[in-house]
Amino acid sequence: MPKNTDPAQTAHAARGTPVKCTLHNDPRLFAGAGVIAAYVAQRAGLSEKMQEDVSTAAIEACRETFLAIGGALAASSVLELGVTGSSNRVEITIGTSGGAPPSVKSAEQVCKRLEGVLAARVHCEIREGRFSMSLAELTGTGAKA
Repeated sequence: MPKNTDPAQTAHAARGTPVKCTLHNDPRLFAGAGVIAAYVAQRAGLSEKMQEDVSTAAIEACRETFLAIGGALAASSVLELGVTGSSNRVEITIGTSGGAPPSVKSAEQVCKRLEGVLAARVHCEIREGRFSMSLAELTGTGAKA
């Protein structure tokens, strides 16, 4: 996806208007989470590489959240996905319905794994019973944003 250079769309995205959806535990739907996350990153004016990284992170976070819920509970659970973008970062928030939220340990594992493969600074936490992941685009100098 090309970098968004439309000032009106970039300004709208910078205000942090979230895109939300509900996903059932079906791996085929996780790709949709990736598309939504990439769209928000593109709308915020982030680089093409960051758009790809955000997409990968959203798919992985959905997969890991359902794995953390586990077993029969995961089959009946749904994820409530929210993605918000700003000028240098994207925040992905995942809540669960019908199951327990993921543990802090599982959030840390997702972050560690993603930091090893993404060109972004990744911060994960459990906040108000929701898995929250913030991905910040690295600057051109290699410093973390």
